[in-house]
Amino acid sequence: MTKRRLFYGHLSLRFRISMKVSAIRRWLMARRHVGRVGFCPGCGQWRTDIERRRQMTAYVDDASNWNTHCLDCQKEADAYWEERWRDYYSGVL
Repeated sequence: MTKRRLFYGHLSLRFRISMKVSAIRRWLMARRHVGRVGFCPGCGQWRTDIERRRQMTAYVDDASNWNTHCLDCQKEADAYWEERWRDYYSGVL
């Protein structure tokens, strides 16, 4: 009986540690491009205001909810998704 408790306790400890590590990795990946000089895929220019931000989307895959753009392209993307959600909610209600 005690061997089973130790075994299951060990698995739960490993699980908890892996969840913390994966959360830290997600946070680091989200902050990887903030404030760096880079290429904006939206306008096709090298910019100094490249940021990685969360889109106003509801994809199941969390990586698809993020994009890396300059501030101008990000504003355009936000306006696009805001309009899409407005159309969606107007059809639902």
